[in-house]
Amino acid sequence: MTEGKYIILLVEDEADLRGLLAKKLDKAGFEVHQAENGQKGLELAKRIMPDLIICDVVMPEKDGNYLLKELKKTEFGQYTPFVILTARPKMRDYFEVVGVDDFIEKPVKGGEFIERIQKILLERGEQIKLKRQKVLSSKRNSASQGSIESEYSEELSKTEIFKKDKKNSLEISQERKDVHDADKKQGRDYPVRRTILVIENDPFILKNLRSLLIRRNYDVAVSCSHEECLKAVSNLVPDVIITKNALPQIRGEQLASRLKRIPALRNVPIIIYSKIIERNSAYDDDGQYTITDEGEDLLGTVIKLMDSIR
Repeated sequence: MTEGKYIILLVEDEADLRGLLAKKLDKAGFEVHQAENGQKGLELAKRIMPDLIICDVVMPEKDGNYLLKELKKTEFGQYTPFVILTARPKMRDYFEVVGVDDFIEKPVKGGEFIERIQKILLERGEQIKLKRQKVLSSKRNSASQGSIESEYSEELSKTEIFKKDKKNSLEISQERKDVHDADKKQGRDYPVRRTILVIENDPFILKNLRSLLIRRNYDVAVSCSHEECLKAVSNLVPDVIITKNALPQIRGEQLASRLKRIPALRNVPIIIYSKIIERNSAYDDDGQYTITDEGEDLLGTVIKLMDSIR
């Protein structure tokens, strides 16, 4: 890495566009590395650990969606800013659910393009540097590192909600009820909205499950991994947690067990599922899905649990 420069990985199969954007980034003071498809982009990313990745979606061999998913499995890829570059605006909703940092449509406007990249790095620059140091330190001491279990426990121990004996969910739910009762006495009979935290790594299922729950008047928070779940519960005590069983790196049962160790979540119901929605078409076709029998049972269980909290 050139001293003081941010490293950017540009993944784009159109050679002319890739060259043009690389020149603009270089002129703006970035260290730029290039790859023509998702597979080569992944290999290069693992070697150079970039500070930010700009990636096309549709490419030969492996596409941008493949690169994003594979990166999320790596330690450095979980925090590396990821910017989508595509001529397919319909894919915006999908990638917003996945959680990319920006979505830039082609044709690219040079000045705006650089400004948006600079904005991301300005906002997350210090975080990127700290995480990079952590990853490099981890690599140097890899022989002494524990399993995924110990890594998870380490992250859990850092979570503020785990360190402090905060109010449990029953107390918080009672507070909500007290506020609701006070409003009712004054003639303001508002329904008490319940919060559900959903953990699901398939963006299609996550998007549609969230929509189903919102239509039933629930507040819905989402996480795509157990790491994101930890961040979510540090600021939120949901009424119910719904998690997929086959999550990357950890099973749903294991995640539930860890969450129950957090004082504020001890009394929060956790529902674990395997297959609740079947995809009928491509990611960018809205509404094309079928709820399985298990999915219907899940929704029924959620409604019963929410009713019991009143």
